[in-house]
Amino acid sequence: VSNTTDGVNAVKQALIIGCGYTGMRLAAGLQQMGFRITGTARSEKRLLGMRNAGIDPVSGSLEAAETLEQFYQLDPELVAYFVPPQEREQDPLAAVLGALSNSSLEAFLYASSTSVYGDHAGKWVDETTPVAPDNPHDAARVAAERLVVNAAQTVAMPTRICRITGIYGPGRTLRRPLASGAYTLVKDHDTWVARIHVDDLVTGLIAAWQRGADGQVYNLVDQRPHRASEFSCLA
Repeated sequence: VSNTTDGVNAVKQALIIGCGYTGMRLAAGLQQMGFRITGTARSEKRLLGMRNAGIDPVSGSLEAAETLEQFYQLDPELVAYFVPPQEREQDPLAAVLGALSNSSLEAFLYASSTSVYGDHAGKWVDETTPVAPDNPHDAARVAAERLVVNAAQTVAMPTRICRITGIYGPGRTLRRPLASGAYTLVKDHDTWVARIHVDDLVTGLIAAWQRGADGQVYNLVDQRPHRASEFSCLA
């Protein structure tokens, strides 16, 4: 994928903010499409992993002036924002949106969660279902979503909100939590849960970029809900 400036082909830039488990998978997919990737992380292990994967790493605070200047100078065509809000700390999302408001963005993908809908006792929900956060963390997510929608409405920023369910895939199953005792099998538990494989999630994120509408919400789930006990037994 390339764009043309003054007759010179330029590689498209993607910025992945919070380049963790899903971000690394998304980066690999975008690299195959010809993107150059810049990613942010805090841990040295993750930063090293990004370097080894051919990703340009950024380690500074998201609110730091030098970090925001890096984002501005990068002028990315695609941004994926995976950093969850912290209800007791200032969310850097507003500063990041401000730094990128005049960039060449095709899409700003904000990774939210289907948990903002609250507990619907196993009933189906979709993008038209009103949010009903039932804890401070999900309330913070809803507040962050409002910032993203506001950016679309006020400065015509091409934002999309991607509400993501529980993610599974290579290296992310229940085997380790079960072995450590951090997760207990609940065979009589009747809670309905939804999941999505990380590769399907990447496909959904790319579709939201390529075919999504500005300021819209997209639920990214596999549409095969199951009982929590059934998922536990698969481990």
